[in-house]
Amino acid sequence: MATYYQAQVSEDQLEQSREQVEREGRKQAMRVSFWEEHRGIFGEKWSVHVMNRSPDPVRGVVLTLNVDNAPTSRPLMLHSLGPCTETVIQGKDLLDGLSFIRATKMTLRADALLFTDRDGANWRRTDEQLTRSGDIPKELMAPQWHLLLDTEAPTVKKMGACDEG
Repeated sequence: MATYYQAQVSEDQLEQSREQVEREGRKQAMRVSFWEEHRGIFGEKWSVHVMNRSPDPVRGVVLTLNVDNAPTSRPLMLHSLGPCTETVIQGKDLLDGLSFIRATKMTLRADALLFTDRDGANWRRTDEQLTRSGDIPKELMAPQWHLLLDTEAPTVKKMGACDEG
């Protein structure tokens, strides 16, 4: 009987260790997010705020956007987010990579934020969830699908509250 209880205790301890490792692995990713102003309307009023509230940069950052309710999202390459920063992207500063038409007459909606954390893990953040992900699909990376920023750089602000939390 004692062996059975020892096995149960060991199993519970192992499960707690796994959960702790998972929490630690998600710690930075949980501090990276985005939100939109005027979601799903013409780009001239639309903007998206992409935040990294961790003290470490994230890299390989791609924001996928739905344009005019198309069946496939399109990538906007942000490349990296500095520590403790908020990057604001205005719809009026976006160009269609195919036609070079300004996005002010397009309806825009941010679908997902893809990024790589300090430990090299790939993540996918949506409105509803944060999940580990594989590499960015190659078909999404074809240059003709890209949205382009028609400015020197998006607005980047330092955030006040930033810690390992």
